[in-house]
Amino acid sequence: MSILGTLEVHGGIDALRGDTKVTIEPARTLILESGLFSVGMSSTHGTLNLLGGATSGAQINMFNSDADDTVVDRWLLHANNGDGNFIIGAIGGTQTTTDVLTINVTTLITTLSDGLVIATGNIVATLGSIAAGTTISAGTNLVAGSSGTAGTVKSFPTTASKGSLTLSATDSAGDTITTVTNAAMAAARTLTIPEPSRPAADVQLNALSNRYQLVMDLTRPPALQADIQNATESVRMIVSSDFELVGNGGASTDATVHPDGGIAIATNGTDADSTIVTPHLTSKQTAWATTIWGTDNSVIWEADITIGASIDHSVVWAGLKLTFTHVSVTDDDQVFFRYENGVNSGKWQCVSDVNGGALIEADSGVTVAINTTYKLRIVFTAAGVANMYIDGVLVETAATFAGNHTDLLIPYIGALEDGESAVKTFIIRGQSISRAFA
Repeated sequence: MSILGTLEVHGGIDALRGDTKVTIEPARTLILESGLFSVGMSSTHGTLNLLGGATSGAQINMFNSDADDTVVDRWLLHANNGDGNFIIGAIGGTQTTTDVLTINVTTLITTLSDGLVIATGNIVATLGSIAAGTTISAGTNLVAGSSGTAGTVKSFPTTASKGSLTLSATDSAGDTITTVTNAAMAAARTLTIPEPSRPAADVQLNALSNRYQLVMDLTRPPALQADIQNATESVRMIVSSDFELVGNGGASTDATVHPDGGIAIATNGTDADSTIVTPHLTSKQTAWATTIWGTDNSVIWEADITIGASIDHSVVWAGLKLTFTHVSVTDDDQVFFRYENGVNSGKWQCVSDVNGGALIEADSGVTVAINTTYKLRIVFTAAGVANMYIDGVLVETAATFAGNHTDLLIPYIGALEDGESAVKTFIIRGQSISRAFA
């Protein structure tokens, strides 16, 4: 059976049984308004050919109509103008020859066959699945669901009945887009999601792969050097073996283990008092201070810090410096975060300097608030570029430390009373530092 003109079917054709072949010539149309159109039957194949011509192709139109025979929607199967494309889609406008496969978001996709390659365009689906072995080539976007309709992307491992990995979205505060992307990698990397029984911070803190890493022990508070060296065991054994307290007017009681986790730090209540947490500065006391955190060693430092109930008349700083002062102009080499009320409109500053050159005090854009935890992170690239992050967001590409700067950059975290006699507090929720092996 060949259709050389236009064939309209109102009641269906279900008589093309047996070894049947139906051909629709170029520029010819089969219109199905209602009923069933069958080619072949069980155990006997049938063939439906749509031939594309040089300027126009054969097509099958399918209509949904209301009680007044007004067309509600129309679907098209179209051999497109001899260009090798085959279009399946809803007709609401002009079809373009650039579409290889167009599937409306309300289309039910049961399975796209194994091995199918989709080269360009978008695949949008709210129902069904794409079979194993299907390749989605460059230039193709995969969209799961639509606004107001949830969608997921699911991946299965090679072993049967061993679960799956599902990517899904949850409601955000606004109509925003969350993008998961990677930083530039020097080689192939595998990022592993930890088992939930491990701390969530394991995802953010440094992995041990090919790196030397130290993680701050939060079970014992730092103390003044005098208490660390105290001959009385009950004094020295209850304080940190890696960190000590320095500053103006400080006391060992200014650091305690917080009941909600972390180390709580307080100043002593007099104007200009400061309390600073530093690795033991005594020679060979701790690897935190003796390890060379060189700027060409791809150093990563990070700390989670909760700001206390008052930030007026205070200075808070954290990061990598040569000395523990908060003053920006003191150290020739430094990369650290700094807050001072009345400076930079109350936002974190990103401070950096190389060899005492041009001091950079950049605006992070992040306003410091009371009772708020900030995830501060400094990442040196292999080329010595220092990238600074707050809560996972890159806020500053700081000074470039060209060459090998082997100065002992040391992690410091501190607070200062500035202009009033009132205790200032913060909590160290976690601190980590790592470097590539030489």
